[in-house]
Amino acid sequence: MTIANEIQSPLEQSLTRDGMTVHIKIYKNSEVGWKLKVIDEHGTSTVWQKFFLSDREALNQALITIEEKGIQLFVGKTLFLLAE
Repeated sequence: MTIANEIQSPLEQSLTRDGMTVHIKIYKNSEVGWKLKVIDEHGTSTVWQKFFLSDREALNQALITIEEKGIQLFVGKTLFLLAE
């Protein structure tokens, strides 16, 4: 779902690892910065609380977190907020 005045990053993408797929959503709806949300196949979201200076920085954070902690961190039935 797109909110009015929301700018979606062209870097948004789906990623599959270990048979699990997540969608990496990167968006901006203010002058503060870019937001990062990872959505699993059940529609559950993991949202970073911080703003990123660029959409590239947000994507890199998602990919690093998936690499270091595993994609299964993002697959579940509970909303997570990450402060990283």
